[in-house]
Amino acid sequence: MNEHIYQGNIVTIEVVFRNKAKETVEPTLVDCSVREPNGTIEKLSPTRDSLGTWHRNIIVGRPGRWEYRWAGTGVVTAANESSFWVENSDII
Repeated sequence: MNEHIYQGNIVTIEVVFRNKAKETVEPTLVDCSVREPNGTIEKLSPTRDSLGTWHRNIIVGRPGRWEYRWAGTGVVTAANESSFWVENSDII
């Protein structure tokens, strides 16, 4: 994410699960976890958008680095991790 993200914003994280042939597939189970800048890890309930495509909205209340992990098991086993930075707001 290249845009500025300030504390109090809503960030949408997304994932698309694909098999080795690059076809979109639906895992049997989808997990989503987020680590806040203070180290707190929370398992989240994601929303399915379409076959193999999921998202989750997160209200980011703290400045710093936020990390997240998607994992799918069953029909397809795959995981992906990423992060984004939240900037301190001078207004909040």
